[in-house]
Amino acid sequence: MKKQISPDHKKKLDDIACYLRELRLNENLRQKEVEAGVHPNTLSRMENSKNFTLITLFEICDFYGIQPSELLSII
Repeated sequence: MKKQISPDHKKKLDDIACYLRELRLNENLRQKEVEAGVHPNTLSRMENSKNFTLITLFEICDFYGIQPSELLSII
């Protein structure tokens, strides 16, 4: 059985997803052009509010040159 996510947590994931998408689009990159050590499908899941690991979050933050705290401060 798939675990249900609370509406509050879903909103937080949506906000992070939107921010990540904006970072990528501001760099005029397609998902497969992001060389952050993550598979393009993983990036797609992140940008579509799917669950992801902290390690993946750290790798994406390194790629964009931001601190994880900056990303998490939006939620």
